[in-house]
Amino acid sequence: MTTVEPVAPTMPARLRALYDVSPDEMRVTFKARQLGAAVFFLLFLSLWSAGCAFVAHEAFEKRDVFSILFGTPFWIGWVFVAGMLIASLTRRQELLLDGQGLAYDDRAIIRLKQRRVPRDELRGFAVRYEDNDDSESTPQLGLEIRTAGQPLFVFAGLPEAELEWFAYQLSQLVDAMPQPAGTVREETPAIDEPAADAPCRQPLVPAREAVEPPSDCSWELDRKFAVLSFVQAGRWSWGGVLTILCVTAFWNAIVGVFVGGLLGVWPMAAVGRGEWWFLFFFLIPFEVIGLALFGALVVMMLEPVRKRIWTLEARHIEHRWQWFGIGRTWVYPVEGLVRVDVVREEDEARQRRRGKKIRATNASWGDAVTPFSLVLVAPGNRELCEIDGLTEGEARFIGDAILRQRPEWFRS
Repeated sequence: MTTVEPVAPTMPARLRALYDVSPDEMRVTFKARQLGAAVFFLLFLSLWSAGCAFVAHEAFEKRDVFSILFGTPFWIGWVFVAGMLIASLTRRQELLLDGQGLAYDDRAIIRLKQRRVPRDELRGFAVRYEDNDDSESTPQLGLEIRTAGQPLFVFAGLPEAELEWFAYQLSQLVDAMPQPAGTVREETPAIDEPAADAPCRQPLVPAREAVEPPSDCSWELDRKFAVLSFVQAGRWSWGGVLTILCVTAFWNAIVGVFVGGLLGVWPMAAVGRGEWWFLFFFLIPFEVIGLALFGALVVMMLEPVRKRIWTLEARHIEHRWQWFGIGRTWVYPVEGLVRVDVVREEDEARQRRRGKKIRATNASWGDAVTPFSLVLVAPGNRELCEIDGLTEGEARFIGDAILRQRPEWFRS
């Protein structure tokens, strides 16, 4: 029987992205301009600006709460469309891969995203659809860069053949690169392919040298005498806060107009008693959604003071969530452990369930897809506790530290 060797992707006759490749590095630049969308946004913004100017004039003349609430959705919509117009004309993505690692920069006048990944944290490249939980929206095909930390999804909108060719070229270049001086890379055994709905797991064994945290690690190791703690501090996100702020203001301004009119705070068309009660109950779901959005905004703004702490005492493990030092604690007594497992939900299985496809270009490197978790297994093959919400690199870093710092837990 003849074995058919896989054929390398061919270079498309016409590329939308610019590239420059040498034996030591490869640079890819994609000017993600969408002229058709820009024309639409420009026409829409021209008409919308007239309406916004009229509403702003009325609000300035009357200077009351009703006018401000009424105009808020119009002004937020203007800012959103203006941002989409700028992005459709000026967005530029640039990726550089060299002997030190990978650098990615995404701009639309201002920097939208920047990421640097050291060479030894690269795990592979895959052409895949964007992982979007919204089943109604159409996912975009792009290039996923798999790392020991969070994966990167770049170049969305390029043709599939072009993405596959870039993925192959990047993979070949990484394979041909020598390791940076002073680094030793240990091969990680592959995790078996799971069933469609099954998680896959891999028992950890102590590495020859202590595992270092990945470059984007959100956990810090804190040693105090015989106590070992892993602390995750929340991080402020301008993009997340501004997004939820705009959505909250947009939604609650519209609801506020109707609620204020219903309660007689400002004039509203006369309604009968039956219509008043109908509107009263009709608005309740919208008010609940508005309160939920406001709660999400508060949680997002309090993120910098959030801490998640796993503390490993001699005879028990504590898990604590806290804000301003106030929170909840879970305690897990430890009488012994048999192993520590890295567990993940296979991304290919998740994609199959969503009816989307994925093409792995270099499966020999293994996969690095979040979320991962670390499961501590007690005697009797019983799960003692699970440290979830980790990347692959974080799971291996924390698991290796547990194996090294608490060897007495694993003695039979």
